[in-house]
Amino acid sequence: MSSITVLENPSQALAPEVMTMDAPEMAPVEVAVPGRRFTLKRTGQRPLSFDGREVCTATSHAIGPCLWYEVNVYQKTDGFYVAEVKMFHKSEGQKDIFRAFEATSLDDVAMVLERYSPSDDIACRLLLNDYMPAGRFALAAAALKLEIEEANVQFQDLVGELLFQLCE
Repeated sequence: MSSITVLENPSQALAPEVMTMDAPEMAPVEVAVPGRRFTLKRTGQRPLSFDGREVCTATSHAIGPCLWYEVNVYQKTDGFYVAEVKMFHKSEGQKDIFRAFEATSLDDVAMVLERYSPSDDIACRLLLNDYMPAGRFALAAAALKLEIEEANVQFQDLVGELLFQLCE
């Protein structure tokens, strides 16, 4: 089950709001009000900071699965976009993953999200020793395959619904 919220119409270009202030005996003064400041965590990289607005947010969080995704799309004040992908684990000892991608348009955001590989987010916790019974190895491999499939299904369903909502 996906939850998607489109916060603002992404097709409207982001322009700073302009306030006109009237002072006594002075001509009106225009003051640009910039977008909100965002700082996004990125696993293995420096945070990405920019001014802009959040266009939409989506989450695949559901009861049951051991992981879920959150995707956020932002429009920067320069008109470019940022797609943020976060993967969360329910189990302790697993590290959450945070990624952010810059794009020139909503079409580029769609391309980034469609090409994203959730299987890259899954860590192999199988420790290979000198000896491991074949049955134990097969069981661990099957569990890893199931986790990868769950991540792929959740992410693809979420992105499909998100892109449908953005294109409406």
